[in-house]
Amino acid sequence: MSNNQFENKQSESIPFNFTYYALKLLGHNLYTNPWTAVSELVANGIDAKAKKIFLLIDLTDKLHANIEILDDGIGMDYNDLCNKYTLIGRNKRLDNPSDKSILGRKGIGKLAALYLTGSYFIYTKTTDDIGAWKIDVSDYKDSDIPCLMRTNNISGKLISLWEQFKSGTLLRLCNVDLRKIGEARLRALPVILADYYLSEIVHCDIRICIIQNQEDELKFIPIRKQISFKTMFGMFDNTGNYLSKLPQSVYITKQFEMPAAIDEKVSTYQITKLDDESGIISMQNLIGETISAPYIMKGWIGIHSSLDREVLKRNDENYQNIIYHSNALRLYVRGKLAVDNLMSYVGSTQAFSNYIEGEISFDVLDDDNFEDISTSSREGFKKDDQRVKLLLDLVGKIITKLIGARIDAREILNQRKTNYENKLHEEEKEKTAQALSEAANQLKEAIEDKERAEKEVQTERKRNDYIIGVSSVKENNVLPSMHSIYNLSISEKRKIAQFQKFWGQIPGGARNIIESLGEINNQILYISKAISKSNYLVESAERKVDVGDFIAEYLYRIAKKIYGSRIKIVVDDRFSNRLILKTKTLILTSIIENLIGNAIKAQATNLTISMFDDEKQYMIVFTDNGKGLSPQISNIERIFEFGVTTTSGAGLGLYYSKLYIEQMDGMVSAQENKNGGLSLILSWKK
Repeated sequence: MSNNQFENKQSESIPFNFTYYALKLLGHNLYTNPWTAVSELVANGIDAKAKKIFLLIDLTDKLHANIEILDDGIGMDYNDLCNKYTLIGRNKRLDNPSDKSILGRKGIGKLAALYLTGSYFIYTKTTDDIGAWKIDVSDYKDSDIPCLMRTNNISGKLISLWEQFKSGTLLRLCNVDLRKIGEARLRALPVILADYYLSEIVHCDIRICIIQNQEDELKFIPIRKQISFKTMFGMFDNTGNYLSKLPQSVYITKQFEMPAAIDEKVSTYQITKLDDESGIISMQNLIGETISAPYIMKGWIGIHSSLDREVLKRNDENYQNIIYHSNALRLYVRGKLAVDNLMSYVGSTQAFSNYIEGEISFDVLDDDNFEDISTSSREGFKKDDQRVKLLLDLVGKIITKLIGARIDAREILNQRKTNYENKLHEEEKEKTAQALSEAANQLKEAIEDKERAEKEVQTERKRNDYIIGVSSVKENNVLPSMHSIYNLSISEKRKIAQFQKFWGQIPGGARNIIESLGEINNQILYISKAISKSNYLVESAERKVDVGDFIAEYLYRIAKKIYGSRIKIVVDDRFSNRLILKTKTLILTSIIENLIGNAIKAQATNLTISMFDDEKQYMIVFTDNGKGLSPQISNIERIFEFGVTTTSGAGLGLYYSKLYIEQMDGMVSAQENKNGGLSLILSWKK
């Protein structure tokens, strides 16, 4: 842009309507820090209907820093500069009384530039006019009237960007002393500036760039609020925009502060409305007239879970990356920060006061119909005003509820801890009682085991004595014994016949006994005669025996006669091929007798003998329907051990049966039947 575009069409200077001394006093008393002053200058761009505002801070020389503020607003022509900008104390809202978006009212925000520096440039243009102006009060006397001077000095890092706008203003502040600004404060500047405006009201895109070295590029980033909603325990929100950011539950204690077994999180607390958050306020003006106006308190107020960074980080793992700034309850009027921390007005002495953070607006504090109650520093309000008292009453109710809920949350957590500790105590008592009971039971069991072992030793001793006596019988004595039994039975038969000669003289009961003895003797006589005549059934010499025929003949000729009244014996199947073994028939007889005897002792009423063979083996199965295996025997194979019995026997029968069968190259096993009873299986491989 050429300098001759700025040729004077009007006066070369535009005087302010205040002396330099007055402007200097006002400027230095209005602001307490440079960023408040910068925020006022940015607010001028917002009031100029800017959609974009760029803030450049050049710190390559902190003592003589440069600040440039560029907006694409409506700009100012010569008349605007004369009648508005240089007119101190002009109420800009008078131009548009119905426009509630205008932030400024007093016409003194422009003095923020003089607070920062005594030398600055204004480059401004409208759709019809363009101008470049400078003010330099470095050599002014207090009585001098400052003037805006037209200038041809068109410079600045944002000039090229300003030239692209159809309208707007570029304010370039020179020689600003920013030596007191630390690195942490600089990093936080985008957040600090964002806190000066209420995003629901101010819809302007405000961006900032900080240069610390000459080679730094111009890189603008948006100012942004940085609020850790994830660390909040409770919240009041009547905007409907923030409660969704509140987590369902949070930690309020450090890790390991509570027992790990209990739930350390507490449910968050919500308030969506205050009964008197809106209404009508009536008060007198300066001339005694009563004026009424509507009011509404709008915004959110939250209470953090803790002030301890460890607790805060438990709730928000990114908390350490948040640029730190103290919790504050910010008050906005017409979208601009009016009080940076309203808690200083509330005056709460509760320990949780520092946990409070929020953003609320109360525009009635700057209503054009009421008295201006801003303090001399323009960064607060008079506390004795009726509107301020109303606001503090509303805020106090919310804060009391939030702090009360936070205190209750700690009590809930403490109660959980108490309940858990009581539970542990009760469990410990129960464990102690159970341990004592178990010790007593173990002692009782040990005594019972000792007594049981002593009884088993005595039983085993008696059984061994019996086994020794029984096992001494010689198998070659069996046949002579059968002949002796036969001869004895003949003698007994003759004696019974002598009784029958005097049958009529014998009482009925005695006759029944004699008849029973006679029947038993006849059975013994028959069996001993059969064995004596068929001595091959009990011969002790080895020979080849057809096992299937032998078992069938013995069962039909001998066993049924002996046991027919006590158990039903059935031969179910026969081998398809003959099983020939070289053995002693006395051994086969002993095996059969042992198996039949065991079935009878087990109270069986039926005994089925099945003989069958396949490609691999011969099998003989003795199946009874008795009471089965004794519960005292856990392993069924133990019934074949020496001296072990499940009946009233000596425990020899199955032991010797297994021994004899294995001597004949066979095997024997047992299994319990599904419907009761036991099956003994004799097998030989082909």
